[in-house]
Amino acid sequence: MKIKELTPTLATTVRQVLDGKIHITQLSATEATKLTLLGCLGLDNKGKIELTPKAEKLLTKANKQAREHRLAVSVELKMTELLTEPGQLIKHRAVWEAMGRDDYTRNEVLIALRTLRSAGFLKNIKKSNNNFQVFWTLASDSAEPADFQVNG
Repeated sequence: MKIKELTPTLATTVRQVLDGKIHITQLSATEATKLTLLGCLGLDNKGKIELTPKAEKLLTKANKQAREHRLAVSVELKMTELLTEPGQLIKHRAVWEAMGRDDYTRNEVLIALRTLRSAGFLKNIKKSNNNFQVFWTLASDSAEPADFQVNG
């Protein structure tokens, strides 16, 4: 059995143990085995089973990934609202503002856009060779190709 990351079910179990809702001895054999293989369970100096510091780190990582996934779904819906015309382009900042600048960081929205690009839902277009002219569009739309010019 090879476990690479904390699944949502295991993350819930770790959260419940950390919050004191269940005791570590109440874990099923499967849960205990999986958590041990991940390095989340260990023995203290008295030989009792305990959560390791790695458990909390993996839980934080799993929560971050879940938030990124939820945001990507929200950004996908927002992009279909914002991009109504074929070939329409939008800048990252406009998406961030439409999502709520106080609710999400600029970087979280950018990660969501990149995730949607990797999934084939979006594509980005560079209008020039600097990062200030990067636009996003639906992958199904066709946009003008970039026209690079040399100054001077």
